[in-house]
Amino acid sequence: MPPPQESDLPPVPDDEAPTQVSTQLPWSQIPKFVPGTTNVQEYTQKLKFLAALWPTDFLDQLAPRAALLVEGTAFKKIARIPPQKLKVKSTDGIAAIVEAIGGSWGSTELEERYEFFEKSLYGTVQRNDESHDSFLSRMEANFVELIARNTTLEEVQAYVLLRQSTLSADDKKRILLEHGGELKYGPVVKAFRLLGSRFFNEFQTGRSSQKK
Repeated sequence: MPPPQESDLPPVPDDEAPTQVSTQLPWSQIPKFVPGTTNVQEYTQKLKFLAALWPTDFLDQLAPRAALLVEGTAFKKIARIPPQKLKVKSTDGIAAIVEAIGGSWGSTELEERYEFFEKSLYGTVQRNDESHDSFLSRMEANFVELIARNTTLEEVQAYVLLRQSTLSADDKKRILLEHGGELKYGPVVKAFRLLGSRFFNEFQTGRSSQKK
């Protein structure tokens, strides 16, 4: 009987392929989280970006690695997450980490836009030990993000009006919800004047505008 030809032999399974793929993944790009230092929104965006690029077969390794890079008091919250919730081949593990540190995995585009409004206009301040180039770079990055979202001057004006007003948080939310979450100066001004009118205040408190 002639010996089997090489083409007739069963293929040898390549056990090294998954290991090679795993070592080529950008593990060093997984961000650290330091309470009081790391910006939660930026940290969440980085994890979302990494999770979207990560091969599905290795997502069960991404969340545990990210969890070990959380430091300080925040790690105590991470440690309460059951390991089986982190070792999953989906983004659920990363989402659990984000929510544990106080972030929002499912934030809407509208929420993210308002976060960039706040960070660009009020939250980016030059630190005492920060160079001018570093501060300029952070400031430009925030405004580049706003421009990329097609932000208009009208939206900025409406945001500043609400932000600097003495309206309660509930009233500000009410104005946004009444206009579908859009920041348009004209409608915001009308709602703002209504909330500040004497009639509206008396109507809300149930008092008559006429003196008895």
